[in-house]
Amino acid sequence: MQAPNIVDFAVATSIGVMFFQGRDTDTRVRQFEQIAEACLRLLQHLGRPPYLKSIFDLWVTTTAALAQLERMLFPTEPVQTPTHLTSPPGWRPLSAVCEPPFRVHHAMLRTGRDNLQQFRIWFGDQYDIYLHHETLHMLDDALLLMQSAEHFLQIELPPTATDPGDVPDSTGGVTTRPTSTPDVPHRQVPPPDPWQGES
Repeated sequence: MQAPNIVDFAVATSIGVMFFQGRDTDTRVRQFEQIAEACLRLLQHLGRPPYLKSIFDLWVTTTAALAQLERMLFPTEPVQTPTHLTSPPGWRPLSAVCEPPFRVHHAMLRTGRDNLQQFRIWFGDQYDIYLHHETLHMLDDALLLMQSAEHFLQIELPPTATDPGDVPDSTGGVTTRPTSTPDVPHRQVPPPDPWQGES
């Protein structure tokens, strides 16, 4: 990690820790856990292509803030926040979220996006967005990617093609249509008239 990235990461992590301060600590911790889970599911399914950089940075930031909070509250206990990522080999397009293995995470993705939107609003109210433009860009880009993934998930999959042999008949029942066209017999040429030509 390059030096500017390390500084941006440290700043974003400290902002995340500040988000936990106040009367709603438990709620905000849960919100960060759900944001981190949404990022994790995307990365586990799609890999780490360049277009998901903000999702990866957001996952690192949220898990680091949660781990830092644990160290502050329970200094003698091991950190329970998972910070290890196992991503699939290769990169996949964002449209791959339409596949059944990821569709089960649709509600979780929506919850994570809603919580990220709330954190984005809090961040804009509490910090100078021009001074912390790198963090702002990370949040905005991650939000856009989550919204795009949700839009893909809202696309209805085409229905499975029905058996062409089963078609409704005029009575409303089902009639089996022949699956192949029957052979049409060739026209037979009649034999020559044996009496033709005789006088």
